[in-house]
Amino acid sequence: MANVNSPTGFRPVRHRSGARIVQNPYSIAAAYSTKIHKGTIVELTGTSMQIQVAAADNADNLGVFAGCEYTNAAGKRVYSKYWPADTSATDIVAFVWDDYNIIWEAQYGNTAAQTPAVTDLGNGIKWVVGTGSDTTGLSGSYLDHANKGTTDTQLRLERLVSRDDNTMGDFAKFEVSFMEHALMNVVAGVGAV
Repeated sequence: MANVNSPTGFRPVRHRSGARIVQNPYSIAAAYSTKIHKGTIVELTGTSMQIQVAAADNADNLGVFAGCEYTNAAGKRVYSKYWPADTSATDIVAFVWDDYNIIWEAQYGNTAAQTPAVTDLGNGIKWVVGTGSDTTGLSGSYLDHANKGTTDTQLRLERLVSRDDNTMGDFAKFEVSFMEHALMNVVAGVGAV
């Protein structure tokens, strides 16, 4: 069976030590103008523990967005899988999987002929932010075929996800880990390929 082209961002699958995977609370600036979908890599803004979408070549990633809750302009408490851009809100809580020991599942590429190989395993790779879905709330992020094994990569290809609906080929799902992370305390020149 061929793999399905359906990038949904980064999904936590296990912790390297076997520990429980948890989300931690952060914030989002009121009326932040960019949507953040569940499964999107985020970074700190440097202000009041607020997060924002991380650029694809960002080196100080905080983790992956898991959803949010906030009080809307009508005074109603709302839980959402994604942050709706330009939302007028208060008491915003953004949930983030921020442990750099989490192993993630993500799709490799988003068009045909971006075929991975066994020899790619262990190499660094970047990602593409992609376009998320407001219907599902999920990210459209995927692994960047054009930037595998290059310098200044932020993620490492760990292994092919072992499932009946996933084979080595176009749109394969891989387990990846962070090589560059804001909480990792990486020494300059160490931790990236």
